[in-house]
Parts: sequence; C-alpha cells; structure tokens
Amino acid sequence: MFTIGFMLNHPHFIPHAQTLIHSIRTNGGFLSTASIFILHPQTFTPPYFSDANTTLLPFETPSQLQSIPFADKLSAAQTLEQHLDRTTHQSAFLWLDVDSLILQPPQALLIPYPQTLIAYKTVDKCNIGILSTQKLDPFWRAITDHFDYQPPVLLHYTTVSHQKIHPYINAGLILTRDSKMVFTKAVQAMCALQTHPDIQAQLTTSPLHNIFFHQAVLTIAIIKTFPAQQRAHMADELNYPLHFHHELGQDLSQIQTLRYDTYFDNIPPQDIPQQIHNSLPVEPQALTSYWPYT
Repeated sequence: MFTIGFMLNHPHFIPHAQTLIHSIRTNGGFLSTASIFILHPQTFTPPYFSDANTTLLPFETPSQLQSIPFADKLSAAQTLEQHLDRTTHQSAFLWLDVDSLILQPPQALLIPYPQTLIAYKTVDKCNIGILSTQKLDPFWRAITDHFDYQPPVLLHYTTVSHQKIHPYINAGLILTRDSKMVFTKAVQAMCALQTHPDIQAQLTTSPLHNIFFHQAVLTIAIIKTFPAQQRAHMADELNYPLHFHHELGQDLSQIQTLRYDTYFDNIPPQDIPQQIHNSLPVEPQALTSYWPYT
C-alpha cells in the first residue's frame, strides 16, 4: 500500500487539501486506498478531515530556516520520513504539493522496485539552475562542497523549456521506496549552509535563490545519497503544470497528475476544462494561490 504525504501550512490551503484528497480517492486507482498524512505546523492545527485513512502530523521548521520560503516543506517531509521509519521501519512514500490534482490513475508512478528507490522530475525551467555549458557558480558550489560531492558529467533537461542543465530537481513530486533519510539530510544541510557567505550573498539579494534554495539543496542531497541506478526520472504525464495547458495549448487527455499553482487566480470559469471542473469538490475560486511567507 502506498503512503502519501503533503504539507498544509496555512488555513487558505484547506480547500486545496480537500481537493487533493478527493482526487486521490476518486481518480487515484491503486492510490485510492493510500494512507494520507497531512503535515501541519505545530502553530496551526487544521480542521478534522472526514477521511478514515487520513492522519494529521505536526512538524516544526528549524528556527534558522523559518524565514526561507519552502524550508517548511522539506521540514514536513523530514518529519514524515522519520515518523514512517520509526513506526513502520520503512520510509517509503509519495510526497507532493497541496495544489496537486490526480486526474486519472497515475500508472507512471509504478517504478521498478527494488532497483529504483527514488523518482522525481527535473525543474520546468532553468531559474537558478546552471546551463550545461557553464561551470557551477559559488552558490551551487557551496552546496556540492557541503555534501562532498564532485559532480560527474551528469546533465538534465528542463521539462518545459528543454534546456540542458546541471542536475536540478523539482521538489513538488518525489516518490521514494526508501528515502534513506534524504529529506533529513537536506534540512540539516540548509541549516548549515544558510550562513555560508556564498549562500547568504544570494539569499539576501536574489528572490529566486531565496525561493529555490530548498530545491537546490534537495537536488544534491538526492544525487549524493542515491547512486544513479537507484534514481529515475518521472514521466511527463506526472506533475504537469496546469497553466501550460492554455499557454502552450497542450492536451490533458494523457495527464495523470498536475499542479495548478496560480492557475485559478484569474482564469474565467468558462475557460476551465471540463475534465478539471469534474475533479473539483469545491468551487475553483476557493483554489487560488497564497504566499504564506514573510
């Protein structure tokens, strides 16, 4: 049986959580009976969810990381992997964002096991990533040095812009059959690195580096922890960014899971695909985005 976890860090995202749970139970196929853990900050207890196989699990973000966006997401995943390791002796779970939606049974998640222990997607666009033609900058070099990792000739392609870059993983959907405490390693690394001069220089001057610091650290934690033969890239049908449906005119018929991010902020109801509308247990305007970080 699968275990699923996601973070609910603000009351604004309660309808998003309800929608995700509904889509898992209704459209998830083999995932429909999964145990679901909702990770929430100790300072905020969500309301009761009327789902028999859903558990609320509190987490705490280290004080030195509380001002860094999405550090709480890795702290939540760390709490879940430690909980599962302690209670089941197997830290195997699917970690995804609260603004995810299951459209049809995600067969692409059925990765070979035990050969593959972790699966993920590369980022959509380069953002703070480094193009393959360039050397790692001081920001990325500080992270690889922390993990004592010397990058081999290993390159990824961004999933949307199709740029060839040094490894850079999207933290919005991670499947692990044995996490090897990789989220714990990432949080510990963030705590150690956030005072590094080359990291600080970017965190204090570059909003993008501040937002995606967690993904950069998680990327190197994963690549350092798991040999290449234990890693796999997820299919394009998973974690599809919904706003590209209109921007690029892409068909949704083959999409198994997606994330909607800011999609419902300004979209007219009549422009929402019927397939999406049919998967929503709440009104679309309840699923707008929100920035909980100060």
